[in-house]
Amino acid sequence: MEDQYHSTETRREFLKKTALLAGAIVLPEFSNGCASLSQIDRLSIDYEKDIVLNNCNLIDPKNGTIRSGASLRISHGKVIGIGNRIEAASQNFDVFELDGRYVIPGLINAHCHSTMTGAASFNPFNVMAYLRQMKRNYMLAIQSGETTIRDMGALPNVLHNHIDEIQSGSLIGPRVFHCNAIMNIDGGHPDIRPSDVSFFGNTTTFFTGNITVNFKNTPELREKLRENSDRGASFIKLTVDNRSLICGRGEIPMYSREHLREIFNFAESRNLPVSCHNHMKYGFDRIIDYPIHSLEHIIFDEFLTDDDVENISRKNVSIIPTFIVAQCLAFNEVFNEIPEEYNTEFIHNEMRIKYEYLRTTAVQYCEEAIHTDNMQHLNLYRAMNCRELISRRIFLPNPVLYFGMMKYGLANLLKMRQAGITIGCGTDAGVPYDYFGTLWREMEMLHRAGFSKQEVLRCATVNNAKILGMEGRLGVLEAGAYADAVVLRDNPFDRIEAYREPSLVFKGGKLLHARANMVRERNTLRFA
Repeated sequence: MEDQYHSTETRREFLKKTALLAGAIVLPEFSNGCASLSQIDRLSIDYEKDIVLNNCNLIDPKNGTIRSGASLRISHGKVIGIGNRIEAASQNFDVFELDGRYVIPGLINAHCHSTMTGAASFNPFNVMAYLRQMKRNYMLAIQSGETTIRDMGALPNVLHNHIDEIQSGSLIGPRVFHCNAIMNIDGGHPDIRPSDVSFFGNTTTFFTGNITVNFKNTPELREKLRENSDRGASFIKLTVDNRSLICGRGEIPMYSREHLREIFNFAESRNLPVSCHNHMKYGFDRIIDYPIHSLEHIIFDEFLTDDDVENISRKNVSIIPTFIVAQCLAFNEVFNEIPEEYNTEFIHNEMRIKYEYLRTTAVQYCEEAIHTDNMQHLNLYRAMNCRELISRRIFLPNPVLYFGMMKYGLANLLKMRQAGITIGCGTDAGVPYDYFGTLWREMEMLHRAGFSKQEVLRCATVNNAKILGMEGRLGVLEAGAYADAVVLRDNPFDRIEAYREPSLVFKGGKLLHARANMVRERNTLRFA
């Protein structure tokens, strides 16, 4: 079994794959947008003219209302007006006749990792699949209605090449906010080094950059803060827990108080928000004293007290719970029998939904080779305990922790919601088993957890825009906002599943995805 899941490779083999990776970083043909684009190209849309989305049900996520028979007018990437349905098409602009479909602002995924592939481990035979998946992630985001993403830690060189391609139009993808790499102390989360994956892993990072900066002392931290910020980071990402999430590992290093002073002084000098990965109460108690902007994920090892929640609210800290991670990484295979404390109706239902998704729908969002490997790795939880896994250098998430996320995390999330804390919406896509293009899974899980359908949309639009510092420009469809619009067949306030397959997706006024066929009749575009 060790040979199957931890293959060794020669230096020559690895360097060959490194060269493939380095080349793929700059090659646009790994994008999977051609089929959708060819249909859109045939529509011959002139973006120099104004565009009208006509005869739609326009949803306002701020107040949860729907305006029937509306028209939305777009000019040069911005919304310029909202009016009543146009009865006769004008020759001055292109009209999309939507036949009463529902229009929402472009969705925002406020926590993801766009240069990660969702793979549970490195398989040298899957190198090309990894390369395809990296580029495919952006197209999957657009196809799901995610017109903006917030990347919470990436391979910086790869990320910047992808962003350049998106901006040039050679890669179809969302608007990207990012932190570059995670500003992490050496050995902190995520505590898997490139050399853990392969002896030559560090060679790869010469081409790709590293997802973490791994500073060892304060002078190095100071230098890395400047370098990371100078590459266009719009915020700083920290990880503040003191225990590993890897099955079989224990405590990990944490920032000293000197390090934290250096980080927050730098953040203030550059006017950069600080966002913190935080799953554990120990890290929460320590970091909440600092001027943090957002907490990523949810506390999953203790219940928050009323004072804790009041502190979050008073400091105006936002939460991006990435609650779907609990479902993704809580695997029954780790137990002979699920412990009584996790034997709840909510957890049973989430496990049923998760396994059904993995068996059927998941492969639509992930390269087949990657997903097949992931499913095979589930058997390792039954075959070996955590100590055996780590001794064989097999680095898998600890599922027990994520069962805790569905127990403690659910209660903590609902308590913060009740307190009126700003709650965003993100998936952590890119981590194992958590694939891009599935913000709808987080939205549906939030609804099952107790959020109303109106609240769910607000989390994924208005609240996320606030967290990004883009209020009034993203997450809404009103005059002056970016014309990011998603057309849905069904009313999402009736059916939360309506987000799964958008009919049309516009980013900055440009049609980037059309699931439904459209035909042109002069200056009017209709569904076929």
